[in-house]
Amino acid sequence: VDGGEYRLCWCSTVGTCSGLSYFNTDIGTMVVTGPVSGLQVSCVSGQHCVVANIDGVYLQDGDSLMVLTVCAGLPIDGFPNGAKTTTGALQ
Repeated sequence: VDGGEYRLCWCSTVGTCSGLSYFNTDIGTMVVTGPVSGLQVSCVSGQHCVVANIDGVYLQDGDSLMVLTVCAGLPIDGFPNGAKTTTGALQ
């Protein structure tokens, strides 16, 4: 789930809650902390690469990026610092 603000919508057990139209009572918001997906970055091998303009909710200094085969998977060989950065730059 992308970082963002979402609506919390309620359905009573009196109804069937079997379709979206039954969740028609707005009871508040849920804020999911994290970045918005869809970022695309192009870098040249052997050159300084900066990942900038990451949009999201409650992102802060010290958050990290890693270059992985899949999220929670293995890092890609050849990147410095084990493919992890906290500065937005893979040097």
